[in-house]
Amino acid sequence: MGITIITNSPTANLEIPVAFIFWRYIVAYVIHIIDESLMGETFVGMVRKLFWPKYEWKHFFGFNTMLISLAIISIIIFEIFNGLWIIAPFEDIEFRASDDVKIRGWLIPGSLSKLIVMTHVGGL
Repeated sequence: MGITIITNSPTANLEIPVAFIFWRYIVAYVIHIIDESLMGETFVGMVRKLFWPKYEWKHFFGFNTMLISLAIISIIIFEIFNGLWIIAPFEDIEFRASDDVKIRGWLIPGSLSKLIVMTHVGGL
């Protein structure tokens, strides 16, 4: 399961595994935690001053450790079950547009009688 970047050339298409994107999130979050810890007026100091006078580093690291642990467990479960553990009932779909461009995506059934199509920038 991955995200496919479609180009005008059928041989130049690029597929990025979803799990790779999930692991990149973990790396970005760890970098964010380091940044929040080392900036001039620390995140903990700002929270203590503005919202919660008894906020300490143990709260900051405890919350972030729990969040990263849950994210890592979710990614591992995702990889073990090949994405089948996702709660949203979706179906892989594929069709060709009038200009013969192949469009792939997910269909998530709903209770509305209307269809909502969401795309990223570029509409592919």
